[in-house]
Amino acid sequence: MHAVRTAIIVAVVVALTSAHAIAVKEKDESEPQNEVSQTSEEESATEAQGEPIRLEEIEVVGEREISRAVQEVIEAEEVGRLQLTNTAEGLLEHTAGVNLSRQRSSGNESHRLTIRGFDESRSRILLNGRNLHGAGVYGGYYVDWDSLSLADVERVELIRGAGPAKYGNNLGGIMNIVSKKGSKEPKTTLHLRGGLIDEDAREDAWNARVSHLGSYGPFLYSFSAAHLDSDGFLRNAFSDRDLFSGSVTYAFSEKLDLTLSGRYNINESGMIIYNRPDSPFYDPDKPASLDGFLGGPGLPFKNGPGNWGPYYAGDGSYWRDKRLNLDTCLSYDDRDFGFDLHAFYMDQERIERYYAITNPDHLIFERESAPEKDNWGWRADFRNTLRGASTHTIEYGAQGTYLGYGDIDVKYYDPQYFFSPPSGVHPNLQDSKGKDTVTEWEGAYIQDTWKVTDWLDLEPGIRFDRFTAEPAESGQMDMDEHKLSPRLAATFYPWEGGHVTGRYAKTYRFPTIPEYYWWNAGFQPAGRKDLAPEDADQWELEVGHDVSDNTSLTARAYYYDVEDYIRTIFGYRPSRLVYNIGNVEFKGFELEVSHKLPHHLRVWANYTFQHTKKQGDVLDASSDLTDELVELPENMFNVGIGYEKPNGLDARLTLRYVDGRQAIRGNLTQAGGAYLEDVDGFMDLDLTMSYPIYRGNGGREARWELAVDNILDQHCEEEYGFPAPGLTVFTGLKFQF
Repeated sequence: MHAVRTAIIVAVVVALTSAHAIAVKEKDESEPQNEVSQTSEEESATEAQGEPIRLEEIEVVGEREISRAVQEVIEAEEVGRLQLTNTAEGLLEHTAGVNLSRQRSSGNESHRLTIRGFDESRSRILLNGRNLHGAGVYGGYYVDWDSLSLADVERVELIRGAGPAKYGNNLGGIMNIVSKKGSKEPKTTLHLRGGLIDEDAREDAWNARVSHLGSYGPFLYSFSAAHLDSDGFLRNAFSDRDLFSGSVTYAFSEKLDLTLSGRYNINESGMIIYNRPDSPFYDPDKPASLDGFLGGPGLPFKNGPGNWGPYYAGDGSYWRDKRLNLDTCLSYDDRDFGFDLHAFYMDQERIERYYAITNPDHLIFERESAPEKDNWGWRADFRNTLRGASTHTIEYGAQGTYLGYGDIDVKYYDPQYFFSPPSGVHPNLQDSKGKDTVTEWEGAYIQDTWKVTDWLDLEPGIRFDRFTAEPAESGQMDMDEHKLSPRLAATFYPWEGGHVTGRYAKTYRFPTIPEYYWWNAGFQPAGRKDLAPEDADQWELEVGHDVSDNTSLTARAYYYDVEDYIRTIFGYRPSRLVYNIGNVEFKGFELEVSHKLPHHLRVWANYTFQHTKKQGDVLDASSDLTDELVELPENMFNVGIGYEKPNGLDARLTLRYVDGRQAIRGNLTQAGGAYLEDVDGFMDLDLTMSYPIYRGNGGREARWELAVDNILDQHCEEEYGFPAPGLTVFTGLKFQF
């Protein structure tokens, strides 16, 4: 058994056998009640405003402390706000360093979220601190955003960059989604909402979601359910989602508890159909867009864009996903010692049905697949605080994630619609066997937050990661990587209200299952070296100053040097080419300012600059056109003003600007075959507001809500070829009791 597994098994056994003794001891001993920290008037106003909150050192006694590394928190008030987005990544829309590239308001396509230029495959997305990434096969997405109900989200935490040694296999940042837990006092929240997407298209959308928190004796429980239904904006982009989640927490004592939780969702989404004037099947009543087929592997249609004819998929084509997530966590939290022991399970089943573009009633292809098959993982985190002349908070732990995928079962296909080689049937039209475990990622870390003096904190840390990958067929390359990653941060407090933090991190990002599979099964150029993990040196600097009780200013700069950056280029036969390129540099600057005005007003703004440069990409024909990752905007800014009167009107007006970008089009496999297509920059002005129409005792309240999205009615594109809706209006009611 590997050393990391042995270490974690020993740690888990020790913690579990200690749990009963801890509970008995706490029951028998008389201990003073924990103090509950008081929130200042300014902090209360900030949280109620619902804006991202910049955190300094936080002392919280009696509840779990938010990590000092967290830079932004999207609180419950913001999560519950009426807005067009209904998936978790959309909550970061107005956050510095974050860019969204969505084909539609809800969906699972990759690259929906980038943090400092790195998408979901290179950033770390967590649920209650544990890994949320899936296998990424049969469609290529790594985070199932549609499976996370906002009704179950308590808050979202964001760390930019590699962060402390606790976090591995990450380049861009960490997004931690914290779910709701039960409470001693019962609380029920109900949202009923609906509206029209785009004033011209007038497509309907509505949703309802409910959550209930409560307790029974030593048990705390939570439950949430949501239904979301949308006609969509683009052609055939309908969505019908049902989401259920719940948790039960048994409190052994005030400090020790065990939580069991689960999430189940059914998602039926339409395949976005190509709808541009060059198509003989163009529908002028729908926006012009590229196609966005979900699922995979891709199908070898005889016709399609650039080769039009009747043998292609059309309206009515869809997929239906069913996903189950199960979690358990044993937690202990005392002033000087604590631990969290997680175990989780992920499973997903999918049905895809394609219908003919000339006849939406004619089924041309159907298959079933299991993109996630009995995937699982664990995580164990421990904390000790040592107090003396100086204070050390020692954090240490380990983790493991084991990913594979299930079978593909082709139920039916109409052969006249598909290409097949002379020797038989195209492999993507045939059944295929899955593989239970393709990649194993295990790691261990230790880090110290050392408060040296009143004006200096040091955070040294180191982590060890082991990554293995097994090929689908004998004779292909396997992987067995062992990496050591030192981290160091220093924070100075040179003046009252100010801080300066410098951070260095050596980080690695291991290949995803699709990258590993297609390195073996894709195009094999001569002289290509073995697939290697991405290797990065990351340097960061942050300067923050609280000018007054009402005004704060933060500036950040970063430089990331990434060796062996992994590229995937489509078009090379039989499907794509995966390879490491020499080097990519990421550099950027972020500025945030917030000011509280009289009369319950607050203004805030942030600006982001990011730039990239790549070297040694000899297999991409577009390298002759640019040495940048052109899909990333260089400049972004957000400006907002909010009004929040306690128990009264809550309103917010925000403006988001995203710079122009470019998209690489054409044939990337041939010299001169690629070209750059401009994507215009845009401004998005949004208004959200709510007003209480009833208030009763015990926090009972009914609120009317209104959201107006894209007030300027700009038909902009976050993702090339997929226009976003114009002026969109939603309204609804929120009940809390």
